[in-house]
Amino acid sequence: MWWSRRHLLGMLGALPLAAGLSGCVVRPLYGTAGSRPGAAEDGAPALASVGIQPIPGRRGQMLHNELRDLLNPRGQPVSALYNLQVEMSENTRESGLRRTETATRGTLTMRADYRLFQRESGEALTSGRAQSIVGFNLVESGYANHVSAQSAQERAVRELAQEIRRRLALFLAESSG
Repeated sequence: MWWSRRHLLGMLGALPLAAGLSGCVVRPLYGTAGSRPGAAEDGAPALASVGIQPIPGRRGQMLHNELRDLLNPRGQPVSALYNLQVEMSENTRESGLRRTETATRGTLTMRADYRLFQRESGEALTSGRAQSIVGFNLVESGYANHVSAQSAQERAVRELAQEIRRRLALFLAESSG
């Protein structure tokens, strides 16, 4: 009986805390719901004016396409205000050895160093590094290993593109506000 009273008092003590948190406002980064009328909606419209420079290699093409779809689904902007340059690197490591000393697990680390430039002046506005670490299974079948590694690469590219998009949206929202 005493435990239930203590439990009840603890719950009543947490009630003012919950009421205080109900006044917090969360603004979506990707949508426009709840945003201020006439505001830059957290950098999303400014993202459509970012032109993406070609990124070398197959993974670079994949990242370029993901970024293009995330920043501006209508394609490359005709009159971009900003240029985005990205350099990629990747490393694959095998671990989790069997008794036969063959690997059972692979880890793919993919990095993208990006720089956003003002198109007219060529001034560097922001830069950073996005990183994705993705694991995948290694089995006896060579084809299954190829498909597993390819899937890991696609996931890593998707994560990199989403991270770069988030960072650019935050930068553009702060610089326009």
